[in-house]
Amino acid sequence: MTVTARRQALLSGARAVVSVGATALAVALVLGATTGTAATRPAAATVGTQPSFEAAGDYCNRAIVPGGMEQQEGATSPDGLRGFATAPVANSDCGGGGGGGGYYPPMFNDATPVTLTGTVGTSLSRTFPTSGFPAPAVTSGPLPGGLVLSAAGVLSGVPTVAGTFPVTLTATSSSGTATLQVNISIVPAPAAPAAPAFTDVSAVLLTGTVGTGLSRSFPTSGFPAPAVTVTSGVLPDGLAVSAAGVLSGTPTAAGAHTVTLSAANGVGSPASLQVSISIVPAPVAPAFADVSPVLLTGTVGTSLSRSFTTTGFPAPAVTVTSGVLPDGLAVSAAGVLSGTPTAAGAHTVTLSAANGVGSPASLQVSISIVPAPVAPAFADTAPVSLVGTVGTAVDRTFFTTGNPVPDVSVVAGELPDGLAVSAAGVLSGTPTAAGDYAFTLTASNGVGNPATLHVSITITPGMVTPELPETGSVGILNQIFGFAS
Repeated sequence: MTVTARRQALLSGARAVVSVGATALAVALVLGATTGTAATRPAAATVGTQPSFEAAGDYCNRAIVPGGMEQQEGATSPDGLRGFATAPVANSDCGGGGGGGGYYPPMFNDATPVTLTGTVGTSLSRTFPTSGFPAPAVTSGPLPGGLVLSAAGVLSGVPTVAGTFPVTLTATSSSGTATLQVNISIVPAPAAPAAPAFTDVSAVLLTGTVGTGLSRSFPTSGFPAPAVTVTSGVLPDGLAVSAAGVLSGTPTAAGAHTVTLSAANGVGSPASLQVSISIVPAPVAPAFADVSPVLLTGTVGTSLSRSFTTTGFPAPAVTVTSGVLPDGLAVSAAGVLSGTPTAAGAHTVTLSAANGVGSPASLQVSISIVPAPVAPAFADTAPVSLVGTVGTAVDRTFFTTGNPVPDVSVVAGELPDGLAVSAAGVLSGTPTAAGDYAFTLTASNGVGNPATLHVSITITPGMVTPELPETGSVGILNQIFGFAS
């Protein structure tokens, strides 16, 4: 586009609009003639805004054009208007007139704020153009390490530290100051390619619970960032491993699982890590499988063992919370009653099962300890001789010892008529016939061999009453003294 300002056609302080194509370009002109002729100049100018004017010395014809550059008549410029020239134009350039030169406040060509990005270790350069006369000097606050700013507004250097740095640039001259906000972001330098590795150096053991969320990160190193996958084994149901190496989820079933994780990034060989995962059941309150009360029988000197099964998770611990166990017996935490009783007696105890979940369970147990088994024996020393009389009751006990109590019976010989032997060893009855008899008794209780006892018994006749006559003198006497039959 060509802008021609015709000096003879413009009046001092005039504003001309030149139409180029379909675009209207506002060109503000500051006009001057000879030295001493009143003229005006703008203190500042903005695109689309008519500048204000103030009294000044002689100035040559000039237009306000983009980039703060001065536009003289007959010159070619880009589109739009922005500010004043960075330097005055001598009168000789304008075709006569006296001295020249104006003072213009400093301005940054960039619109604030400016965002700038760099990388640690990589050269960075950016120029922040300014306008104004005299030429402004540019300064700033603290810069990222490795960067410097020249007075001409050139930021350059090699950043040494990553981070975000808000910086204010200031353009200063005798005509005033201008500021520009610059946000500088320095990113870390890309790492050199490195083979993958897991931070964990040995097999990892994990424990989870059914229904409870589980999360474990398996950090890796290497560049590019390795991707983690499961290359062998099967994860517990409900769990998964992300490419970033995070194991997470909620297990749905108890069990033991071993998997191998692999980290690969295309550099060198993949890294591997073995992970063992034990999933335990969800917590369950304790309970006994038995229903109260439980009745047990034991024997002195004979070992006794009874398991009281429990349910619940964790596994409940069983203790005796009331009563006293028989001497020689104890209950383990697993609920096993065992030992060898040392004394007979009856005992009642209460067992408790607790695992920290809910309330403890209780179970009543009654234990009867009987004496140790003893082989049978007769208290009598064999043989035994007895005498009885016909018609007279006989009662004789053959005492026994042993545990259990022995049963007595006749195994050989013959008892007198009218007599019998009970299982308790009692011979009783009333003999009905005289004679000599012999028989053998045995006592048995299932322990050892039966005991035997030989018994002989003589049954004598009873007293015989003579038959008295009923007549004669004897008979009369019998009747008198009551001897009558």
